[in-house]
Amino acid sequence: MTVSDVLTFLLRVDAIFLFHAASLLLVPAVALLASYLSGWRFVAGAFFVLFFGGLAIEVLGTRTGFPFGAYAYTGRFQPEILGVPVQVLLSWFILGVLCYSIGNLSFESRLKRVVAASALMVSWDLLYDPLFTKTGMWTWERGEYFGVPVSNFLGWLIVSILLFVAVSKQSNHSARPRLAPRLTLSYVYLSYAVDGTVRNTFADLALAALIGASFMVSALVVANLPDLSRRNQRPFSR
Repeated sequence: MTVSDVLTFLLRVDAIFLFHAASLLLVPAVALLASYLSGWRFVAGAFFVLFFGGLAIEVLGTRTGFPFGAYAYTGRFQPEILGVPVQVLLSWFILGVLCYSIGNLSFESRLKRVVAASALMVSWDLLYDPLFTKTGMWTWERGEYFGVPVSNFLGWLIVSILLFVAVSKQSNHSARPRLAPRLTLSYVYLSYAVDGTVRNTFADLALAALIGASFMVSALVVANLPDLSRRNQRPFSR
């Protein structure tokens, strides 16, 4: 067995295990970092909005096909709440707080924070939805983009904007020292990009990997530009 065979086995067979592990590890990590930036009240409010808002959207989506398109979970994710995997709901919280916090460090305007966070969320889904679809975590009735309908990404954009508007009401622009948390948040987001790129490539979705990773990196750079520009205009701070 070659190294390539071993990597292929690990990347394909253990996808669900790693998704479980990421959920369990990243929830407290992201919560702690967000509490440092915006306080525990923000974390509690964001959890309520993203977890239960995500649940409502997922239930609506699986029952009616709106707003993402007709899809169904295959039962490979367990446990579930109302037919929605708990890991998926935790991911709404993890990704939501991660993306919003990145935007919160750059933009004082609530509207710009919401737009930046939504762009980061949709870019993530461009990379990961084809992968999770192909590995059988959920199924689509139709799909123009590597098995995923284009309507899914429009739905993600609309839902992200609505959820982030609610999340934004829980916090003001962060006045904390920015460099360390920004690097940490960006590292986590880029780790998703690297992981998704590798997994898509091994799942014979190289073009999806290229498109998704390009959007993720571009969205991250744009989201960081305002704060980096301000940093270049003032003395260095941690």
